[in-house]
Amino acid sequence: FDLKKPFEANSNIFTDKKHSEIFGRPMVTADRIVILYDILQFITEMRKSKLENRLVANYPLTKFFLLYLLRLALEIDDKGKGFINNPSEFLKQPKGRERLKYCFEKIVETLSIHFNSAVKRKTEQDGYFEYKTELKKPTLVKSLGSQLLEFYEIAISSKYAPSFSQLWIDSEEKV
Repeated sequence: FDLKKPFEANSNIFTDKKHSEIFGRPMVTADRIVILYDILQFITEMRKSKLENRLVANYPLTKFFLLYLLRLALEIDDKGKGFINNPSEFLKQPKGRERLKYCFEKIVETLSIHFNSAVKRKTEQDGYFEYKTELKKPTLVKSLGSQLLEFYEIAISSKYAPSFSQLWIDSEEKV
């Protein structure tokens, strides 16, 4: 999530370099670890129900790609940037953990729709979607991520999907 490198998610995080890169930053707190764990858990569950291509849905790097997409989506929203910088402020709110889950599920649901469309387009165009290659190569991940983020931004601006800021406000009543 923080490093924005889903293609490296299967590498050993317990090497000195990787461990310090992930955990050796002042912003890594217990609250951050807990909420990112929560997010990864529901993404793991959601990908199996929201992604139409079973092979893509079950591929281990897919959950990290969806986590990366969520990060990109949060970066384009003021409240989302606030969450990235200090998730503790959101967790401290009444029902903060549940409210965040509500928000992130809605965002991941929208991103999954766009990801499904991209997989279908690539399959129709090339006869297949080479997910094992696409989700391992940094340039392809960044390219696909940028493309899906553009669709997500269009969905927000056309009121097809709510922003994180709007979802956070809505979550106060709905959770």
